[in-house]
Amino acid sequence: MVHEKPKKNVEDLSAEEALELMKSGKKVKLASPPKRDNMTLFTLRLDYDTIGELQDQRIPLMHGFTYMNHPVACAAGLANIAVLEEEGLVEKAAKNGAYLLEQLQKLRKYDSVGDVRGMGMLAAIELVADKETKTPIQPENSAPDLLVELCWEKGVYIRSSTMETVCIAPALIIDRPTIDKIVKVIEQSIPEMEKQLLKK
Repeated sequence: MVHEKPKKNVEDLSAEEALELMKSGKKVKLASPPKRDNMTLFTLRLDYDTIGELQDQRIPLMHGFTYMNHPVACAAGLANIAVLEEEGLVEKAAKNGAYLLEQLQKLRKYDSVGDVRGMGMLAAIELVADKETKTPIQPENSAPDLLVELCWEKGVYIRSSTMETVCIAPALIIDRPTIDKIVKVIEQSIPEMEKQLLKK
C-alpha cells in the first residue's frame, strides 16, 4: 500500500499550547498558529525526508501514544471545547485578564519590581535589584523562588521563571474576588522578600 507523503514542515499546536493561547484571551485555530515578529509560536516541525532516511523500511514508524485518538479522550476533548464556548471562557479571560493586569500595576511601587506585563490570564512580574539598570537580585533567581514560597505559605500559588520573574496564570474560570486575593497576597509578600534579600 502506498501512502501520500505528508507535506514538509507540518505545523501544529498541542492541546496544552492551545490552552495557553486561549488564556491570552484570543481564540486560536490549531492549524494556524499565530505569527508575531517573524516568529512562529508553539510550532512543531517534522521533516519527513530526514525521518525517511533514518527509518528502516521494514518497520513502521512508531510515533504515537496509547491514549491518542481514543474515543473517550476525543469525547472529553469535545466536551471541554463545548464548555469553553458555552461559558465564554476565552472572552472571560480577556476581560478578567485586563483586570488582573490593572490590579498588578500597583506592585510597581516596590523597589524590587522592575516590570509588570501580561496578556489575558497570563502575567509576569520582573524582580530587580535596581529599577534603572534592571540589575537582577543575587543570588540568581533567588527573588522569584522566595516570592513563590512566601505566597504559597499564604495560600496562593505563582510560578518562578528562570528570567528573574514570577508568572501568574490563573484558571479560565477565576472570578474577580479571587484575582483580588492573588494580588493582595503578592503585595504582602514582596516586602518580606525585599527584607530578606535586599535588607530593606
